[in-house]
Amino acid sequence: MRRILLLALVLAAPLWFMVGQDGSAAALSQRTVDLFDGRPPRSILIVGNSRTYYNDMPAMVREIADSAGSAAKFQIETSARPGYYFKHHWGFGRTRHLLVAGWDDVILQGASAEQWNDETQDDFFTYGAKLAAIAKVYKGRPRLVVNWAYDPSEYEGDAEGYRQMHLERIKAAHARLASEANLSRINLAGLWESIRHSHPSIRLTSDGNHPTMAGSYLYALAIYANLANDRVADVAYVPDGLNPDDAKALREAVDAYPLLG
Repeated sequence: MRRILLLALVLAAPLWFMVGQDGSAAALSQRTVDLFDGRPPRSILIVGNSRTYYNDMPAMVREIADSAGSAAKFQIETSARPGYYFKHHWGFGRTRHLLVAGWDDVILQGASAEQWNDETQDDFFTYGAKLAAIAKVYKGRPRLVVNWAYDPSEYEGDAEGYRQMHLERIKAAHARLASEANLSRINLAGLWESIRHSHPSIRLTSDGNHPTMAGSYLYALAIYANLANDRVADVAYVPDGLNPDDAKALREAVDAYPLLG
């Protein structure tokens, strides 16, 4: 009888999540497996775009946490669409529906082009604050990922120093939104730049914008380190296709860099 009840529970779980929540297939599958994991859950929603979902980065966060011996099982859901600004997410029913579900942590990543001009940047402030406000009403304090700048090759033909000016504009905009909306920041932009200079052989983007496997791993490490308030030196997980020596160098860089702010 116990075996029958257990089987019924396992079979019913996916249906429950499909009916009761707006979950992705990957998240539903993970939660079904988690029925056999006795650790307390930590629910995390990541709102972003193609930079977020490349190489299935959110799944890397779970793998990293598990390999580091996390006391909690990270249950991660993602709302990410290509090129989505915060303004797009505000009008996207899935994101709004997920935000009101109540999460232990909400991570917000804007689009890479939101600091190109004053109009899109004003929307970044307006709708970033709106998304954060919804998350805070239902649970917890959201975190804001400070976006990285494009590779130097993407600024060819622009005025000298334009890339640095754009990077500073990105940092300033995220600092302002964090201050006005009471958000903590994950300083991925600064970490990204430090890796570019200290480990130029590790390519972080595949096309000047989107992350390589190494870039996504760095992103996931930064999220885990911030959420767990922990070092990543003991993380054993290395994604397929990433050189173990490069992975070790990235972990060391994350531990050495001040991610807050």
